[in-house]
Amino acid sequence: MIARRIIAIAGQTLTEARRNRVFYSIFLFALIVILNSYIFTEVTITTMDRVLKDTGIAAISIFALALTVFTGVGVINREVDRRNLYVVLSKPLARYEFIVGKFLGLLAIMLSTCGVMLVCLLLVLIGYKTPIHSSTFVAFYGIFLEVSILGAFAVLCSSFTSSFISAFMCVALFVSGHLSGEMRFAANKVTATAWFKVIGNGLYYLLPNLERFNFKYQLTYDVLVPGPTLVAISGYAFCYVAAFLTASVVIFSQRDFR
Repeated sequence: MIARRIIAIAGQTLTEARRNRVFYSIFLFALIVILNSYIFTEVTITTMDRVLKDTGIAAISIFALALTVFTGVGVINREVDRRNLYVVLSKPLARYEFIVGKFLGLLAIMLSTCGVMLVCLLLVLIGYKTPIHSSTFVAFYGIFLEVSILGAFAVLCSSFTSSFISAFMCVALFVSGHLSGEMRFAANKVTATAWFKVIGNGLYYLLPNLERFNFKYQLTYDVLVPGPTLVAISGYAFCYVAAFLTASVVIFSQRDFR
């Protein structure tokens, strides 16, 4: 019964996304970039298959981030603004079910759209007679895990603040998550002050290190990724997703929508 209600909320979220024209415009633009990656092979002296793979996976990564931020930051705020939330919460539905359902709906949106973009990339590679290595799917899996964390964080932000601030916070998490290693390195320099070291190391361990999901090097040079590494990053992503969703449920449960 609980699973049925969660699935219903997820389906509603997916339906709302399909009706959004801006969502389609971003998605189609991403497909155009991938399908036109042939252009980049004509203006570079680098090996063509590397350019195709790098361009394609970078396009998926960038537009997956854009779609996650655009869709996720308003996943709860839109329900409040349209007053649909009052109707939903009047039914026998726990608030944690609403949060989990919204997140799963967001995840379904990202999986379907990124999956279509991956298929387009594979068609481009096949058309250019480029061998498809397992690292292509590993790189896509890394993007999906990264998007899962950002999606859970977007739901968290949407549970207590406006869409604009939520978008800013998601972009900040994306940037800091990819630069956390550099921030820690800068904080541990000999010339750094004690308080800067504390802050730098604190942020490194508190924020998700999104570079763990970056397999572009393995994709470019067809390097095999060990199974234990994939298991480790999957668990790492799951912990952050669970933490963000738990915080979302706690905050959302305290809000008064009378």
